[in-house]
Amino acid sequence: HTLVQVSDLLRDCARDADTVFRWGGDEFLVIGQVQNESDMELLAERFRKTIAEHRFDPKYGKALRLSASIGVAPYPFCPANPGIAAWEQVADVADLAAYLAKTHGKNAWVSARGSDDLNAMQMQRVKDNFELLIETRKIIATSSNTHIPIPGASRTD
Repeated sequence: HTLVQVSDLLRDCARDADTVFRWGGDEFLVIGQVQNESDMELLAERFRKTIAEHRFDPKYGKALRLSASIGVAPYPFCPANPGIAAWEQVADVADLAAYLAKTHGKNAWVSARGSDDLNAMQMQRVKDNFELLIETRKIIATSSNTHIPIPGASRTD
């Protein structure tokens, strides 16, 4: 029941050209076109805030509030080398970014994009080395939460 409400909220919050679908479990994927990184982060913040402020009506019991851990990644992932990552790898990066947000307090988003120095071998091993790639600035990350340890990242809160 609550997942249906989240799905409805995401669809209401999404733009007309965005596609929202359940990715698995309690995860949703939103695919949309943005002009720049700032637009991507604004969209993530709109989703985060909408979910955090909504009073969910469970099938049984009291109304409750939820938080969202959101991962954001652009496709193409690296503007200097657009062929470096398939869309499935970019979805993996978004999932890793969401996990980073979730493990450091929830109710946040983490945005990740490839730097000009990211190479194909590093991208192939992104699942094993995500945080190291952020630390070495091969992946440029930002977050809505200052408590998420992202070396050298800009913050939006």
